[in-house]
Amino acid sequence: MSDEEPIQLEVRDRVLLITLDRPHALNAHNQAMRDRLVDALERLDRDDALRVGIIRGAGRAFSAGADLKEGVAQPTSDHRDLHRAAVLRHFVRLDATRKPLIAVVHGWTVGGGLELALCCDLRVAAADARFALPEPRTIGAMAGIAVHRLARMIPMGEALRLLLTSQPIDAARAHAVGLVQEVAPDADGALEVALQLAAQIAECDPSAVANAKQVARWQLTADTAVSNRFAEALGAAGARRFGTAPA
Repeated sequence: MSDEEPIQLEVRDRVLLITLDRPHALNAHNQAMRDRLVDALERLDRDDALRVGIIRGAGRAFSAGADLKEGVAQPTSDHRDLHRAAVLRHFVRLDATRKPLIAVVHGWTVGGGLELALCCDLRVAAADARFALPEPRTIGAMAGIAVHRLARMIPMGEALRLLLTSQPIDAARAHAVGLVQEVAPDADGALEVALQLAAQIAECDPSAVANAKQVARWQLTADTAVSNRFAEALGAAGARRFGTAPA
């Protein structure tokens, strides 16, 4: 598929299957993909016949994160601020989704790709999945969403290992620390596990499921705004100290 259709949608019973479809770019997120993802999530919440969303990636990876070619094309700080707001929009929409979301990951699940998976409620991994936050090495910055919530989801030491070293962990390690809930031999097997979980969710009262999700995730997202302001202040101070502040 071309970048004109970066996301494919399929309904399976009461499940909306959302496939990231830029395999030539390891499903890196460009603005078209983010916009289509927001549209898909709005459809999921709007359609009472749909109970669960599943997000997966086409080709060799779940997602390599943000498309860096798109980001470096911003010529001024104002353009970069607008770009950053656009990048964050799909994460905000992921967090606002009332119905359960399951990420089915395989291959590289890094940077914004890992953060997309973190915004889902459950994660199922193929055995070949590799998880990393390369931002400190690739762009000299903190990870975005992950720096605010990873340590609330897995043990602090494991979170800091990912955040500080930029080194990947495999699916077995991710399962051991609670980053993923199930591991399957391959991507097809991971999808089958996710569909089974979705079927179990769909058997439950949808209002009870939506309320349980909202209450359970409240502590994960409630302090994100405060945490983000703190991170922005630290980033600005570091840029001034090391002479890397944008023009």
